[in-house]
Amino acid sequence: STWGFWKKAMFSVLTCCRAATGFLWASCFAQLAIHMGWITGGVKPELFQDLQHRALEIEYLRNCWRYRRQVFPFAIIQDCFLTISLFFIVHVMSILRDKIGRHRSVSSISNAMLLLFGLAAVLPALKLLENLGSTQVGLALSQFEDETLPALEIAWLVSQSRSKWLFSLISAFIGAGLYAASRLMEKTGRFPKAHAQLGMITGVVAFCSFVADAFAQVLGDEILPVVVVTMVLWGLVLFPVWLLSLGLLLNRADQALGELELEEQRMIPPPPATLVDDIDIHDLHSP
Repeated sequence: STWGFWKKAMFSVLTCCRAATGFLWASCFAQLAIHMGWITGGVKPELFQDLQHRALEIEYLRNCWRYRRQVFPFAIIQDCFLTISLFFIVHVMSILRDKIGRHRSVSSISNAMLLLFGLAAVLPALKLLENLGSTQVGLALSQFEDETLPALEIAWLVSQSRSKWLFSLISAFIGAGLYAASRLMEKTGRFPKAHAQLGMITGVVAFCSFVADAFAQVLGDEILPVVVVTMVLWGLVLFPVWLLSLGLLLNRADQALGELELEEQRMIPPPPATLVDDIDIHDLHSP
């Protein structure tokens, strides 16, 4: 049917890998624009430096909240694109598990792989909902009287401290999921060894990105170059290459399997004629 054709075309493994890569690139570019200050002309308040003397100064707080209002749309775009990308990736990982991960010897690895990518997909969705809720309310309140900014800043810092470490785990889950997927490919031996090694390297870099992002919560802009470099490496280069290669490999495997099944159908001999087939229907009415 027409719907079956479009469903197969839209949700084929190669199409999902391409869509996931595109959304991942868009998310990383939005995050890069925030980190590098491209949105605000290079101006970024140093929120984690000299907190004791400047944290509650009205002019300083006014600049901070102005900066947060400017980057808010890009933060929403980043979370939205990352969520869509990771849900596509979860679908691809489920296909990978169905093809090679059902055997008892590797079932635990394949289940862990799918769980890790599932957790990585849920976290940016929760972050998106938080930004649309409490963050948006805080940004709206920051445009009121300046006297309310110190109290608003304290509430903001308390709220953000509970979620920053949680959402930093996104790259850690992705790194662990990549490592599990690469181990699965390595144990089954059905994929090129170089592809499995690339996945392990990408997983390590993604985990290093989590560590750098976690330290950035404390050190601020001092560790910003490490955050940017690791994010660019795994998000814009290594992970897309690994993902697109996986899509091509799985797509070729599907094509080879389809050709093999077609060839087997051609080699099956026709069923033997039965006695009823040999009797002419006119003979039944003959005297």
